[in-house]
Amino acid sequence: MITKAKCICALAASGLLGAGFVMADSVVVHGAIVYYSSPGLLNISLAPGGSLPSSCPVGTTLPTSINVPNATADSDVVISGTNAFVKTGNTVTTVTITPTCLADTSPSVSECIASIDSVTGDMIVPCIEYQGTIYNAVFQQRGNSSNWELNSALPNVRLRNYPSGNR
Repeated sequence: MITKAKCICALAASGLLGAGFVMADSVVVHGAIVYYSSPGLLNISLAPGGSLPSSCPVGTTLPTSINVPNATADSDVVISGTNAFVKTGNTVTTVTITPTCLADTSPSVSECIASIDSVTGDMIVPCIEYQGTIYNAVFQQRGNSSNWELNSALPNVRLRNYPSGNR
């Protein structure tokens, strides 16, 4: 018999797996950029029909390759911040992605945790994407209820060049 507690635990675990863990593969597509391993290299190219992010400096060209001595065609690749991690067997090689406009600009977890302002009582919910812009939303509580209403939403300056789309 499936109990309510078992269902809640299963849903919570599936949410954590879907939202918090990074899966590695030999080909990673991030926005319009494709990262893939080959013998001795991490290759970076545009996806078919893709274009460079607007945050890239003038003169940035793709495809390009970065030497990774232990890489194979089956090496796992993970993009995090301005680094690529290429795993072959038990060896992980960290590669700095240059230019950084090609790197993952996802906000860190600490930048996207909702909080309550202890002085005003406002609830601040950062990292809300709407039509390609990331906002920090401020909600005020209605009276003594558990209902909240939007007070303001300002673009997140730190994540101004956040690439929207499938993530």
